[in-house]
Amino acid sequence: MPPVTKSEPVPPPPSDDRAWLDKLPATGWVLQHAAFDTQQEIELFQSKQAAFKDAKILKTKRKSGAAYFILLTGPYATRQEAENLIKTQPAMAKSWLRAVKSIKAQLQD
Repeated sequence: MPPVTKSEPVPPPPSDDRAWLDKLPATGWVLQHAAFDTQQEIELFQSKQAAFKDAKILKTKRKSGAAYFILLTGPYATRQEAENLIKTQPAMAKSWLRAVKSIKAQLQD
């Protein structure tokens, strides 16, 4: 009988937030909650708000070419749905509304 070996747990595959964005309809809406220069900063911000637990972090670039990270939730089917969250959810009060097509355009540059 061969010896029993313990198998190492397999970590979940890394989240592909860019693939998530690519699947969104161009007519949809998202909320952007923050923008930080480093992934560490944005992950810390995300970890402090339960409302952002499932938010997506995307890496993008400034016009200068410098990289930075944005935190998004959504998609929301209508602009009104997203605006209502800004008005009714305290964690989202300082968020700003973005069209999915504007995020996609930003990441194509």
